[in-house]
Amino acid sequence: MALMPNELRTLDRHARGVGRRIGHSMRVFVPSNEEYLALTVLHDGVEWSLVGPSRVDNDLVAHDIDATLWLLSVGACRIESTDDGPRIA
Repeated sequence: MALMPNELRTLDRHARGVGRRIGHSMRVFVPSNEEYLALTVLHDGVEWSLVGPSRVDNDLVAHDIDATLWLLSVGACRIESTDDGPRIA
């Protein structure tokens, strides 16, 4: 079952809000073809994928993103810089 546009907007607002609270610029990224979805973070002027990209019609990616945002918001994990870009630790 594909995610509805309002569900994507809600998930993106949540990502942006969590990002602001933890000091990162994050968003839910949907490319122009609207087939894929990813949780991204802006790091050193480059947008990096933290979760995904996965097909939008896969509801699990939304759950993965939501769970990751919850873990970040409660401090159970954090975004750290690595040589290969930011990662969740």
